[in-house]
Amino acid sequence: MSSVSSKPSHIEIRQAKVEYVRKGSGQPLLVLHGAKDLMGWQPYHEMLSAHFDVIVPSHPGFGRSELLSDCESIEDLAYFYLDFVKALRLENLLLVGCDIGGWIAAEMAVRNTSAIAKLTLVGSVGIKVSDPLQRDILDLNVLPHEEQMTHLWYDPAAGQTIMTNPYQMADEELTVYLRNQETETMFTWKPFMYNPQLKKRLHRIDVPTAVIWGEADQVVSASYGEVFADEIPDARLILIEKAGHLPHLEQPSRFVEELTGFAGSMAEANKSQMQA
Repeated sequence: MSSVSSKPSHIEIRQAKVEYVRKGSGQPLLVLHGAKDLMGWQPYHEMLSAHFDVIVPSHPGFGRSELLSDCESIEDLAYFYLDFVKALRLENLLLVGCDIGGWIAAEMAVRNTSAIAKLTLVGSVGIKVSDPLQRDILDLNVLPHEEQMTHLWYDPAAGQTIMTNPYQMADEELTVYLRNQETETMFTWKPFMYNPQLKKRLHRIDVPTAVIWGEADQVVSASYGEVFADEIPDARLILIEKAGHLPHLEQPSRFVEELTGFAGSMAEANKSQMQA
């Protein structure tokens, strides 16, 4: 299936209307955004749509998507997206999750991979890797915008040109921004940005997996990414130079190159196994 534009569409699942954008053709690729991602269609989505049928939803409670009345955790969002995949009749899916989107994607994959061909986690949160008294993930919401930029981006000056300062937002944009923060807090606050059960379940992921990380990530360090990759059978860790926590926004061309290369290499591997 393909679409000809990147205008938003809507789908109602469990009495909630969720906004998504779909463009491209070929193998479906579902992108689950992060807590600090830019909403809507981004340059890397456009690049990916030259290769795939790209589907980019806004999570329930984020952007202009309605919040489900019974959705209170990342695990609830994982079940929602399994319903979303079924509703859109997606098969042989490339599932990509960034930050909390990666957490959601991992929670989906430990439950049911019947529709998932390959999984990519980008700067994903969701597990605990250190001592209980040590924080693994920086709490950006307690920092002013300028400090957030220094931690999110390898090049904060470039980040300032991409991400609007909340003090400069129009009322409608600011409302969405604040709603996103409120929803993020509801889903991730306690425990902060992880599920105590997820790490021990990652061995259940039985599809080819790439873990992509910004080498200079100051929100969730590359060493955290190494642990994530180590816990998933045969996962591949890919570090992107000159990128912080948002490599898909900061280095979109390199990100797309790595992602399409991973998808293509796994396709060739599967083809070789079938011919053997």
